[in-house]
Amino acid sequence: MYGFIEIGRLRVIRTLLLAGYSVMAVLRMTTELDKGRRSDLRDVLDTLADGEEAFTAFDCWLTSLDAQEKRAAEIIGLIRTRIARRNLHREAPPRPFS
Repeated sequence: MYGFIEIGRLRVIRTLLLAGYSVMAVLRMTTELDKGRRSDLRDVLDTLADGEEAFTAFDCWLTSLDAQEKRAAEIIGLIRTRIARRNLHREAPPRPFS
């Protein structure tokens, strides 16, 4: 029978494969986990080992996604600033008499 730990590991593997990571990237990560490494696993996924060839561009997707998220946040900030400036320069509509 598979236990909680094995099922959890299979979920992680499935998620990474569905996200487009190569089997080699997942193998690199699980090998490092088996060695006891618990930090910087994103680097393990994104970095090819010596002698490996890049078969897929998706092995760096977490890093790329993070960069895109930061760019999107910057753009949202710029848009908000632009809207705020535009609203400052608009004339207030006349108020009706009460």
